[in-house]
Amino acid sequence: MNYSDTIKVETSFNGFIAHRGLSLVKVENTIESFTYSSKKNYYGLECDLHSTKDNFILISHDNSLKRVFDVDKNITDETFESIRSLKLIKDGNCYQIPTLSEYIDVAKSTNKEIIVELKETLSKENIDLILETIRNKNYLSKTTFISFYPGYLTYIREQEKYVKLLMLLEFFDRGILEMCIQFNIGIDINYKLLNKDIVNLCHKYNLIVNCYTVDDKDIALKLIEMGVDYITTDCLEKL
Repeated sequence: MNYSDTIKVETSFNGFIAHRGLSLVKVENTIESFTYSSKKNYYGLECDLHSTKDNFILISHDNSLKRVFDVDKNITDETFESIRSLKLIKDGNCYQIPTLSEYIDVAKSTNKEIIVELKETLSKENIDLILETIRNKNYLSKTTFISFYPGYLTYIREQEKYVKLLMLLEFFDRGILEMCIQFNIGIDINYKLLNKDIVNLCHKYNLIVNCYTVDDKDIALKLIEMGVDYITTDCLEKL
């Protein structure tokens, strides 16, 4: 189900994150979706990063362009020029796949946090380029890196002592907690696995707790009562 606008939540909570620029309201991971969500009540804008074969960092959840653009191509197999030539015409609008730089510029225009997911296709050289791009935009202090791949996050921590990092999780155990404590990495966990004890344990060690992807306002209110720091959503917005 898609919506013409966000679903409003009456709360003082300021930690909603626009998932892929609100993928139930706008075409996901497009400049249009980021521009729309940047003007609303969100802590930050979340996106996903892949690299073309000629090392341009582009924004797309999937490496494959089939689901969103209905094109049987993978970003990693194509050049930047090839990818940028693709157009999606929908609802009277023309969409392109944006670059990391373009996404940052949208977020900067309204001073939003950027939450960038490092996808499995990326190399260390790609991550170096991502860091360089964000540094050149003077936006590292407003950036949170998230990933299911701990090696990516620890690699960044080696270079940037204070940058915000969150581990994407489908489960939580003592081993994960110990690694997060060692490298000062917060958690970004499936909300269905979250409980008050996990939130309290993470906060005991000053670790951030985010949860994904919450599109029901009653569930969001329960998570807020639980004490989470952030909630990633496709459609909810603070009233």
